[in-house]
Amino acid sequence: MKNLTYSLNKLPQTVFTTREIALILGETNADLVKSKINYYVKKGEIFSIRRGIYTKNIKFNELELSTKMYTPSYVSFQTILAKHGVVFQYDSRVHLGSYLTREVRVADIKILYKKI
Repeated sequence: MKNLTYSLNKLPQTVFTTREIALILGETNADLVKSKINYYVKKGEIFSIRRGIYTKNIKFNELELSTKMYTPSYVSFQTILAKHGVVFQYDSRVHLGSYLTREVRVADIKILYKKI
């Protein structure tokens, strides 16, 4: 089994799901993957953001987190328009198009999923 933190630090991603970590470790046993993840969380080498979602450090990409919480979901609407200078009204929430409508708050980030 590979060293998880070494493998995660080589990747450009900042947010990982349990399934992605299992692929990185090359492990198919779900219980073994969960125990390995818990070991690294307790050591402080990775951080649990939400159930089944982890990050390699405290600073992570909030857009990446938003798309991994409910899939498929796509960053869109006001978030992208504001990022590209089309809309000048500030909205602190991350807006996504998805299969459901829901507002979630994670680590002081408000995420708004809108059903398309």
